[in-house]
Amino acid sequence: MRNKPKISVIVTTYNSGNVLGQCLKSIKNQTFKDFELIVVDENSKDSTAKIAKKSADLFIVEGKERCQKRNIGASNSRAEYLLFLDSDMELSPTILEEINKKLNPSTSIIIPEISFGQGFWAKCKFFERSMYVGAHDVAKAPRLYPKKIFEKASGFDEAVIGIEDLDLYNRIRKQNKNLKIEEINSPIYHNEGKLRYLQIVKRMSYYSKSFREYKRRHPEEFKKQISPLRYLKYWKNFLRHPFLAFGFFLTRGSEAAVIFYSILKKD
Repeated sequence: MRNKPKISVIVTTYNSGNVLGQCLKSIKNQTFKDFELIVVDENSKDSTAKIAKKSADLFIVEGKERCQKRNIGASNSRAEYLLFLDSDMELSPTILEEINKKLNPSTSIIIPEISFGQGFWAKCKFFERSMYVGAHDVAKAPRLYPKKIFEKASGFDEAVIGIEDLDLYNRIRKQNKNLKIEEINSPIYHNEGKLRYLQIVKRMSYYSKSFREYKRRHPEEFKKQISPLRYLKYWKNFLRHPFLAFGFFLTRGSEAAVIFYSILKKD
């Protein structure tokens, strides 16, 4: 590795001991090696720190929310490009190699995601993400940014927890009219674990507190992202898998209801 790596891979963690090992192993097994690995943790109580210290070039214990930890990782990075990952993700071995071929100071890169896990709701999440692979969708945001562009936007905003990736993407697009978006072929595999319906709704309930601010900042993007019409182009997928389509629309409908309740309720 050169003194100054080309890509900084930033992984955020909290009590991630059951999944972090596979995540870091998939990063270390990349065919492209010119990168540094930064893990930023929220003082985990499990084996996270022990696992991270074995693989990370830099292990930092600081920050609470994911957006805070991502910003901390970015501020401690040495590379010209920043790749943000979660601890429950596993990378195909050629992801960084494919990214390297598309690196450009004015280009951000989207990586397709495929979910896996146990149970019906994990299958529904797999069904949803599989539809987006290779398709243009308003809910897809880049995972890699040139550091200069990231810093110009002041990084992730802690006022929009849970949707900080879409907020950052929209702000960067508006700041950089010549921004180019590329998407590679190899996917990230997202470990959903044993996903439950109430878990999905509870998570969205927590994130929904940020949607009022997100809607104020990006009203047009919000309309497109919340509209059920965006799913019309996937109608063939719904016909092929009616039970998964039912689960998909149930969870999406529940999430939308939680979001609108949060936006409309009085403080």
